[in-house]
Amino acid sequence: MSGSAGGKLLVTVLFILIGLPPGLCSTYGMAVAVTTWSNSHTSESTGYALMFGVPSLIGLAIFALMLWWLIMTWRNRSS
Repeated sequence: MSGSAGGKLLVTVLFILIGLPPGLCSTYGMAVAVTTWSNSHTSESTGYALMFGVPSLIGLAIFALMLWWLIMTWRNRSS
């Protein structure tokens, strides 16, 4: 899946614009979810944990997919 210089540039720009923001936001969202849930185990705190946790997991999946694509594009296949 190694690409040309233009392909590498495109994947890098897409990673920065599409992959990096969900990765950074998911880190914050997971911290909020874990902190909220660990402070008290009421139904309200579980709701807040789900409200922040599920979108954070989706963002983490987007980040991981884009990171995998970036690594596969930049990997040198000749060695």
